[in-house]
Amino acid sequence: MSGYIAGIAFFDEFFTAADLVMELSFLLLTMLIITFWGYRTDSIFRSYFSISVFLLWFAAGGIQLYFQQSDLRLAHFENVFLPENQLLVEAEDVSPTSSAIYTKAIGRVNAVISGKDTISTIGKVLLYFETDSTAIERNDVFLVRPILNPVSNRNNPGEFDAERYWKYQEIHLQSFVPENNYILLYKANPSFLNIFLNCRDYLAAIIDRYLDGQEAAVAKGLILGDRSSIERETTRMFGNTGAMHILAVSGMHVTILVQLLSYFLQLFPKYISKRKALVISLVFVWTYCLMTGFSASVARAAWMFSIVSGSVLLNRNYSPINGLLFSALIILIITPYSLFDIGFQLSYAAMIGIYTFFPYLRKQLYFKNKWIHNLWEGTALGIAAQLITTPISLYYFNQFPNYFALTNIALAAYSNVILILGIVLFSVGWWKLAGKGTAFLLFWVMFSMLWIIQFIDRLPQSISEGFTVSAWIVVLLYVLIAAFYRTLILRRYRQLTAVLGISLVVVVSIVYTRFRNMNTSRFIVFNNNELLFAIKKDRHLFLFYDPEKMKPKHLDQLVSSFQKVFPSEIKDTILLSNEKIIELTIDQLQLKVESGRGGYNVKLSQQEYFLATKSKYSAGEKRVILSPVLNDETVFHQLNKGAFHLEIP
Repeated sequence: MSGYIAGIAFFDEFFTAADLVMELSFLLLTMLIITFWGYRTDSIFRSYFSISVFLLWFAAGGIQLYFQQSDLRLAHFENVFLPENQLLVEAEDVSPTSSAIYTKAIGRVNAVISGKDTISTIGKVLLYFETDSTAIERNDVFLVRPILNPVSNRNNPGEFDAERYWKYQEIHLQSFVPENNYILLYKANPSFLNIFLNCRDYLAAIIDRYLDGQEAAVAKGLILGDRSSIERETTRMFGNTGAMHILAVSGMHVTILVQLLSYFLQLFPKYISKRKALVISLVFVWTYCLMTGFSASVARAAWMFSIVSGSVLLNRNYSPINGLLFSALIILIITPYSLFDIGFQLSYAAMIGIYTFFPYLRKQLYFKNKWIHNLWEGTALGIAAQLITTPISLYYFNQFPNYFALTNIALAAYSNVILILGIVLFSVGWWKLAGKGTAFLLFWVMFSMLWIIQFIDRLPQSISEGFTVSAWIVVLLYVLIAAFYRTLILRRYRQLTAVLGISLVVVVSIVYTRFRNMNTSRFIVFNNNELLFAIKKDRHLFLFYDPEKMKPKHLDQLVSSFQKVFPSEIKDTILLSNEKIIELTIDQLQLKVESGRGGYNVKLSQQEYFLATKSKYSAGEKRVILSPVLNDETVFHQLNKGAFHLEIP
């Protein structure tokens, strides 16, 4: 298992050539045969058997990853597409963007139309349609003449790594499509998965019929896995309070569904045996899994339940941790890129924490009062999951929710109640009176949950930001956690002291980096089509932009992402103008901003820069920082290659 995961990660990072993978697999298969023979004959090779098995799995991970990379195949549309060609595309998934200006569609490219020739192809493309244009829906087939560009990051501090995300969705190209640049042809027959997604849309429409606002949006996300209508601010609050696992459909929902179904089937013992009930439960679990979009956490729970059911049907013993790892192996064999999915990593990390640390933690305290003891068990469960997921969270999100334990205690029963009320609403939705009554209860449960989330989010120091850890630090943290668990369980206290000592050094280095991010002063020019630059002096942030050109929602997104990495409070916003000179003294830092021909002169103490916003500009001897909409390799810095930031005294 570990060799397979290492092989996927290693070959994704360093190799793409099939020949190397195939030759390595042949070599290792030969090694395994020789070593197995040596193991049977008790030769010197016996001691190397486990190493050979690891290396074979390592190669298997690389081979499977190669076969997953459709863009390397000759049939991929990118290999035959020319700018004058059209693409025949089927929309697989359609959702609004956060800006609501565009509708985002993931399209499967079935063919490239070149004059009178039609070339069958494979591959996916990311398309953005203007929201006011003719509506695109799932399974729509259309012709489009796109201007394809690679999916790329703007490399602003703390921004979402879109390039990495879409890479593991096997999408490398994108296009913004004007209204007159595509033609709707027909609606294709839905695929097997789309049949279940259409069922989800039907159930989502029932929720929209009885609820509205963020209560409806969060209910659809929590019950059906449809998070497309949840506002960015709501998502931020759930993340800041450590409640993202509640917002997402997870294995907990599968458990609740199975329990409800079991209670119902037990009402008919004469007609439904335990084995039949198990099979019926399996069908319902996989139906729910497909209907919620086959998310990592639900897929994990579905596979684990299938393994448990198989063990019961075959009268075999079942090990939870082995079942967990086997379910991960199945998912990674089917889709190796799942390894790089954040949901997959967090889901399995949380379950490993629960299976390892939770049994130890729950024994440390015992309360005679049943309610208090249950409260402690819930808290211990949250601590165990948070312990293992923290390195991943710090790596991807640069923050830590300080009140995660309070959140878990406050919202312990909400997921159960919301899912149950959701099932009842779907069952009685056809009856208007019963539907309204159920929706009334669901609304107040959703309202109270969102109120609690908002209350915790507004508590002082609800979140610690500014953590920047590398992938190698994450690996080191997990090695230390594994060593800590081993020495703790085996009660090797001398070794435990050494592990804690090394862990303390690593944690201190992480905290020191955060301290520097918080207190270091910086000058930053964002990679944004409209000029935006900032001065961070200690923990105060000064923003400079043109309010007539900069959209508030986009400004908030850029600044909040920056603040995740470099924690700071907005001290002042200075509005740029072609007619005025701005002179500021921030502590001992002298700043002068003056409009010039084609941009702005910025003097920072003894350093001078020219922020060019137009192609014709006059910068003199100043260092030129060029707008991302322009291109000139000779200037000091081009923003289309990433934001410019500089430490300042």
